[in-house]
Amino acid sequence: MASRMANAASRRRPAASLDRNVLERLLIECVRDTRAVPSESGVRFHVHVPTGAEPSVCLIFHVDLERDPLVAAGPRPDYLVLYGTADRLILTIVEMKGRGEQDLTHGIDQIEAFAILLRRQLREHVPRKLRVDVQGILLMAHGAHAPLHKLAEMSRKGLVIAPVAYHHSAELFPYVSRLLRLEGFAYRHESVRSPRPFSRLEKLLAAGQLATRIDDAFCRERRAPGRSGIYVNYAPPVTARRRQASGHLALATDPTRADIGVCAPDDDLHALLVDELEVKLGLPADRRSLRVLRVPAP
Repeated sequence: MASRMANAASRRRPAASLDRNVLERLLIECVRDTRAVPSESGVRFHVHVPTGAEPSVCLIFHVDLERDPLVAAGPRPDYLVLYGTADRLILTIVEMKGRGEQDLTHGIDQIEAFAILLRRQLREHVPRKLRVDVQGILLMAHGAHAPLHKLAEMSRKGLVIAPVAYHHSAELFPYVSRLLRLEGFAYRHESVRSPRPFSRLEKLLAAGQLATRIDDAFCRERRAPGRSGIYVNYAPPVTARRRQASGHLALATDPTRADIGVCAPDDDLHALLVDELEVKLGLPADRRSLRVLRVPAP
């Protein structure tokens, strides 16, 4: 019981007090355990990954936090969608403009400001060889008129923002799962009848994040105050069938490498990650990045 209470409390503590960078705060505070978002002035969206789609990791992050804002000052968007495959990572910033909102150019400013911040954070904290594309979607109420001149200006500057106007819940999977082009873009609603549920890896990333860092050999080796990089601990989520988590892991990145350190009393967590990354996602077993490393107990 004490272990479960401590684990739950560690997830509730604000990460900002631990000197987190923006990417770490995204992973800890902003990740959602669903691929649908609530309505905002009649506008909403979901990302239903089709069962037969290519192997991927797909998560939604709520950027516009009400308490302890992720972006302290200036414009900020509503959501970020991560879509990762064995070959590339696509980050799509989504700003929602509901009925009655006239200044749609502000939505573009919100996406642009966060794209600049994201790109700067990625350059500082993740391996330079990782292929990451940043793009945007301006989600509008049905009948709204997109500021095409401003969108074209953004495209010339290297940030593609696609305008999507729909009267119900927009399906964004076909758009967040590929690189967008503004020329000839037109939203076409496509329903996904049998969406894929969260994989074990996605469940771990969406519900297993810990707001406190675990002091073990991997942490002492890979993290130091002021050092560039990401360091986030995870534990297997407690469920009705598994009432106590077994072991923990850490995602550790810097401008040269990215690895996962696993500290567990048995091989289950290590085997889960290897299966999800190599068998399901298709990463090569002899890869030099995102290795799954065993870590001795503290």
